Amino acid sequence: MSARLYILVFFILSFAVPMSAQQDDERLDSLIRTLELKEVVVTAKKIRQSGDTISYAASSYISKNDKTLEDLLRKMPGIEVKSDGQIIYNGQWINEFYIEGLDMLGSNYGVATKNIDAHDIGTVQILEDHQDVKMLQGVRRGAAPAMNIRLKQNAKGIWSSTLDGAIGSQPNISWDASASLMNFRRNAQNISVYKTNNIGVDLRPEINAPSTYTSSYGTGILYPETPSLSNKYTYRNTSHSLSVNQLLKLSEDKTFTFNLNYLFDKEKRNSNDETTYLSDSVARYIIKESNSSDIHQHFVGTHAVYKLNGKKIYLKNTLSANASFPKGEGLINDLILQKFSAHSIKIDDELKLNYKKHNGGIADASFHISYNDKKGLLNLPNNEFCQIVDQRSFNIDGSGSLIALSIPHFMFNLNGEVDASWQHANTNLDIDNQSMPDDQQTWQVGARVTPKIFWHYGQKFQWLIYVPAGFMYYKSDNQTWNYNKTFFSIRPYSNITYKPSDRLSFSLTTIGEESLPSAISLMVQKRFIDYRTTISNPGHIEATMNRTLKTAFNASYTNVLDMLFGSLALTYVQSRYGNSSGYDITDDIINYIRLPYSTNSRIWQLDQTFSKGFFRWNSKVSESFSIGMNNSEYYINDEIHEGKSKYLRAKLSYNAAFTKWLSFETSNEYTLSKSFTDGKANDGTKHTFTNATSIILWPFKQLNVSPSVMFYNNNYSTSYRNNVFLNCNIEYTLGNTILSLQCSNLLNNNVFRRYNDNGIIRYSSEYHLRGRTIMVGIRIRIT
Repeated sequence: MSARLYILVFFILSFAVPMSAQQDDERLDSLIRTLELKEVVVTAKKIRQSGDTISYAASSYISKNDKTLEDLLRKMPGIEVKSDGQIIYNGQWINEFYIEGLDMLGSNYGVATKNIDAHDIGTVQILEDHQDVKMLQGVRRGAAPAMNIRLKQNAKGIWSSTLDGAIGSQPNISWDASASLMNFRRNAQNISVYKTNNIGVDLRPEINAPSTYTSSYGTGILYPETPSLSNKYTYRNTSHSLSVNQLLKLSEDKTFTFNLNYLFDKEKRNSNDETTYLSDSVARYIIKESNSSDIHQHFVGTHAVYKLNGKKIYLKNTLSANASFPKGEGLINDLILQKFSAHSIKIDDELKLNYKKHNGGIADASFHISYNDKKGLLNLPNNEFCQIVDQRSFNIDGSGSLIALSIPHFMFNLNGEVDASWQHANTNLDIDNQSMPDDQQTWQVGARVTPKIFWHYGQKFQWLIYVPAGFMYYKSDNQTWNYNKTFFSIRPYSNITYKPSDRLSFSLTTIGEESLPSAISLMVQKRFIDYRTTISNPGHIEATMNRTLKTAFNASYTNVLDMLFGSLALTYVQSRYGNSSGYDITDDIINYIRLPYSTNSRIWQLDQTFSKGFFRWNSKVSESFSIGMNNSEYYINDEIHEGKSKYLRAKLSYNAAFTKWLSFETSNEYTLSKSFTDGKANDGTKHTFTNATSIILWPFKQLNVSPSVMFYNNNYSTSYRNNVFLNCNIEYTLGNTILSLQCSNLLNNNVFRRYNDNGIIRYSSEYHLRGRTIMVGIRIRIT
């Protein structure tokens, strides 16, 4: 036995010696599997750390039912995947996403996580405090972690495709289909995906397409707000998307990336709503509405990125353009017909540059230019009413180092900054064949000097501080009323990080922000935001500066050997708005009016997360807790009122594979909220409880059954307090083909209760859900 083992180990090592560092683990694992050793069982580490890089061995977490990279990530301790596809590591958002060290997708990394086959993944790497600029690596830590996906050797250099389709009824015909084509080579990468469905799979976040159609256009239909529930129940859609993504590695330091995305999305919403407005210190105004809407959009977006990342120079230029064309209609109380159409076009180019100077300093420069064109039209045919809002803007800004010095443990830069913007808003309100136009333009020019100081002791302690200070010239003109002002401008930033060990780190960040009102918010003429809400500036209130101070303290703990991750974050935000918008209610219309009074808003929130992985049952337990308060001032009928809400959220989840034939996953979330008006509590404390539990059974090697249940409880009202959703999937595997039966919402639960209260405005609704859906499907993997 020992002799056979010695020979086999020597044979393996003789193959392993010449391998590159990036290929050792994958080839060694592959060779061991090929030899099918019965005399020795080799157990690789599930997770390991090298410096600031944490590597998860995919083979230790994957199970037979995992289909995409996202399925795999959800099982890894310390990693959380949000419902919109965004990834959080140990309480921090992932900032950069790489495949084999190359950034092909930018912020659209959902294209990768939702489409790359889970069985093609070799290792998932977390690059803590990742610094993308090579010349700053080892000197200045990055602001957030990054993720790098290393593929298995047999997934590189080949074209692979996955075809997935399902069809059924709900009771109308339902479908879900996709086709993907991928190739990952040393000097080129490609992911191309087409998807279509009408069963609640939201394709918009995957390609960064807009999901709202009203606020940014200045007017629109009043449509129901969706509850915080799985899209498979709430999102009644018909969607098609196409995403083509190509990366070329031009040289060791140069890459070029091109992305093209298209989306057609149609959504239906129905609800019975009740909105309550505070009308004075005691009375409230209640609006009850039966609300239905049907809206669709065409969206196209493209990005082209050139990056040079060398040891002496870093240059990144991002050119992007997108256009959206929403259109739809809504019906209120079966009486008020709303029709809406709009367009939005945006072109943006951003250049970032870092370079080393002869004196050892690292200088930086940036240039940004953008153009926006938006138009929205709200028409009420039965009321002889039409509101048109047309907005355009042009922005340009740039900065560059005037002085750049570097000595041991200290770097100093003195930058100059300039920016300019132009905004033009044009509106026309037509009621009973009477036209009421308005026109508003603003110009803004600013110049600042920015001292930047960076003090560091390696990676253990770093302090970056910069204070842009200067002046801003502002001019406003609406043809009959114009003025100009000069403001003092200051935008301080400070970030202190302290990492006493590989396991423990602390950071304290403070940011000062400032802004001036948009052109459309200064318009004198009344503008309808929706059929029953207006906003205007009849008092010709001039623009004043809005200022916000944000402070966040973060502490994180990582113990890779024990697969233990934890974080604590305390955030405080203080905002002061130079002008407020108070409201009054006249003839069933809520009229917001710009006022010369300043208002304050304060938010504080404490967040805590914990995640622990276990070798036993390949399990993971995660816990998170948030508690906070939102306090804001409002003017109602020219009187100030305070609205305050306190909230708490606690979540506990667990997943495990008890045997090869049984897996289990559960998630439990409890929330509390309480609102206050002028310091007095409103009603009682509102709470919700949600439990989602699923199991996967493998009665046979090729057959799995996955029943799941979600239970929801609230105390908002006496009706619809409980919701139970029952689902079940059955899959049969034949080589690279999977046959499936998919059953969703088997109990045909079709109404969900939603509630929100900030102390001033209270909103509740009974939202109509998608009913029972049953489909048969097939999934084919082609390599």
